[in-house]
Amino acid sequence: MTVAELRRRYDAVVYATGADADRALGVPGEELAGSTSATSFVKWYKAHPEAGPFDLTMTRNVVVVGAGTVALDVTRILLKDAGELQEADLAAPVLSMLQATR
Repeated sequence: MTVAELRRRYDAVVYATGADADRALGVPGEELAGSTSATSFVKWYKAHPEAGPFDLTMTRNVVVVGAGTVALDVTRILLKDAGELQEADLAAPVLSMLQATR
């Protein structure tokens, strides 16, 4: 469907694409190892080709800073038991890593 068709059929068209780039928070320590952006983490658990590796096996505590849907989704992935995520559309290596975490 084209943009013109959408405009003809609807009173409003909302493009909700989310942020396409990370934004620094300006807090001490955000550049340290173990601190990562939601974009990087989401790319990893969605098996995006540009995703870097994540090793969560030694991770004990996590803090998610944010109140949007991405923060909630990241929190859901981190809190759910890996068995509960079997039905989610996650790549096998991601599920394996999550199963190996606390």
